[in-house]
Amino acid sequence: MSRTLPALALFFGFALAAIPALAEPLDRVWERGVPAPREGRIVEETFAEVRMEVPGAILGVPLDRVERIEWAGPPASFAKALEFEAAGRWQAALEVWRKLDGACRAGQARAVFRPHALWHAARAANLLELHAEAAETARTLFRDFPATGHWLPAAFLWVDATLAGGKREAAQAVARERIEAARSLGLTEELRLEAELLEPRARAGPEAAAEYRLVARRAARFPRVVALAKLGQARALLLAGRLDEAEAAAAPVAEQPLPPLLIAEAHATLAEIDLARHARDRNPDRLRAALLHFLRGVVQYPPDQPSEPGRHGQSLLGAGWCFEQLGGAPCREHARRLYAQASERYADRAVGKEADRRLEGMR
Repeated sequence: MSRTLPALALFFGFALAAIPALAEPLDRVWERGVPAPREGRIVEETFAEVRMEVPGAILGVPLDRVERIEWAGPPASFAKALEFEAAGRWQAALEVWRKLDGACRAGQARAVFRPHALWHAARAANLLELHAEAAETARTLFRDFPATGHWLPAAFLWVDATLAGGKREAAQAVARERIEAARSLGLTEELRLEAELLEPRARAGPEAAAEYRLVARRAARFPRVVALAKLGQARALLLAGRLDEAEAAAAPVAEQPLPPLLIAEAHATLAEIDLARHARDRNPDRLRAALLHFLRGVVQYPPDQPSEPGRHGQSLLGAGWCFEQLGGAPCREHARRLYAQASERYADRAVGKEADRRLEGMR
């Protein structure tokens, strides 16, 4: 055998080791309005940008320009957990996200997947009413990834999980800490204003209405933040029994060109206002109005998306209850069908268990 072959093999081995990027599959980031993707190894995703390692440099792609990301060889568990979420199997998803977090910490999976694993695990735990685990996982996410791309939803989840665990003062402390972090991290004006909604959210009472109103005024240039503030204000006014004012805050949101989740949330809030009126005056027209709002919410936001779970299932239960109260064989059959949908779709969540209980009561 020629002596040059081992030498060439040794040479090319060193050459490939010197340029590992050529030997590894590359991630792709697609930008809006740009026909070809950027290719490189994603090293970090923050609330502001996706940072990629490209030959000789680190490139930052602003997050508001990112259309989608194609990962190069993501862990099989990553895709599996997302499949479980899409199917509403949150317990199975949580178990996979926990394992992926451990694999990232052990160096068995790319570290860039860890903040995703933590965020998804926190959300799944909260949906499964494992509120202490959800809050602690959110805390870990912010501790290890202060500028995480999941910053805002994780902040709200942390507050919500802490409140659900019965720790109101702790939730208010989390809200203040996150608002201060938003200022120091340099979030955009729109994101900082949205973060300010954390404080009235943590109060979780009728006294929060004035704070929501104040944020809505300051955020006048950002319709989505105004809508979030108006819905928070409406819920606080509903708790205070100020139903006409609550309706005035929520009704415009339902008619605006906003993301489907916000429109569905507005209809659900209006339904709850009509149910409160029905409880007060026993007027069946109020019950029918609530039913229509629940159904519009179901149609507006069909089955819970992994990004924002919760409202579809609650609206199914609400519409089913309204049909039950209206009475008569056709209405009762509509109620059964809605409960059956909730039971099948959300089997491992409180919504599904409540649907099962109601179906049992109708037998």
